[in-house]
Amino acid sequence: EKAEKTAALKAEKAEKTAALKAEKAEKTAIANALKKLPKGVNAKTDLVNIEFGCFIGVDISSIYFDACINGKVLKFSQDEAGFGLFLTCLSIRERASLWVVVEATGGYESKFCHYLVSHGIKVSVVNPYYLRSYAISKGIKAKTDALDAKVISKYARMLHEEGDLILWKSPSTEQKAAETALNLADILASRIQEDKNRLNSLRLIFEPVDFAIKMLEECIADNEKRLAEVENIIKNFTKAHQQEAKLLKSIPGIGKKTIPALLLLLCMNREFASAKTVCSFIGLDPTVFSSGTTVNKNGKIRKKGYGRLRTLLYMCAISAKKHNKACKQLYERLIAKGKSKKTALIAVANKLVKQVFAILISKKEYNSDYQRPVKMIIQEAQNIGKAA
Repeated sequence: EKAEKTAALKAEKAEKTAALKAEKAEKTAIANALKKLPKGVNAKTDLVNIEFGCFIGVDISSIYFDACINGKVLKFSQDEAGFGLFLTCLSIRERASLWVVVEATGGYESKFCHYLVSHGIKVSVVNPYYLRSYAISKGIKAKTDALDAKVISKYARMLHEEGDLILWKSPSTEQKAAETALNLADILASRIQEDKNRLNSLRLIFEPVDFAIKMLEECIADNEKRLAEVENIIKNFTKAHQQEAKLLKSIPGIGKKTIPALLLLLCMNREFASAKTVCSFIGLDPTVFSSGTTVNKNGKIRKKGYGRLRTLLYMCAISAKKHNKACKQLYERLIAKGKSKKTALIAVANKLVKQVFAILISKKEYNSDYQRPVKMIIQEAQNIGKAA
């Protein structure tokens, strides 16, 4: 009994000593972090009181970023030194308890998010459109970087409570290369067409300027060469996903230019629960605008989302309404109801997305004579009845 009591006392003493050491280490970490803080920061409210599960809103730009930590907004430079200082401010508490939420800014946030994820911090990227709508709903009319950081922090907490805050995933090297190549191909093609138009106008004027014509011809040749290189990268990306590309090619109406964009969207780090969520992401989902008996406007698509793919699918719909059996039937049915041709084409584009999603989920080629099993139809009818 004496030995047991002695061992228990030693264990208790060891625990207290370990706790004191941990507390001392935490205080040292805080002191080191405080030395590196920007001027004008109140240490008592800015760092010491960071709570577990704290959501840190970040508004980022090309030169610097504002971070809302525990209600206080701090400014950091948009470089490795700024990222390191930001991380030092967070290192005084467990990183697993923190969640950094960044507003999407067309790529400025990419390097920052990669840095945080590599250091074990949870990161989410939120849509600026929804963020601004949230700010307006709270009666916030002004818009500054510091204010946006605070709004992001509050918006993140609301999303987390509702279970809608999604973790940001770092894209693979292949995905980044393919996405960049697709965007670059569009830019180069646009520039080539613009230069060709300028060249034609120069050749038509009285007494053409030879040096300008020569320069434009060189620019066109150079851009065409670069476009061929970029298209080769896209071709290699499609070859790497040959099985999925073959499935997509089996759908009448889906063209060669659309396949890489669909592969990038659906086969690379994207998680979609249904075809409806894909349509919503692209911006092909219809909206309804009605209220009571007086307001009842015609529905339109949102046009917010993946604009490039939306354009490609619309062009695919022009072909699909002739050669895709299901799409042709849908198009003719809507036209017979008095819908405009454009509305019918958008419905066809929506239909194509559903076909693409079904093909990739089932891993089977497109079958124009496919019919859903009777059991599935009955089950859907029962579900609708229960919901009603």
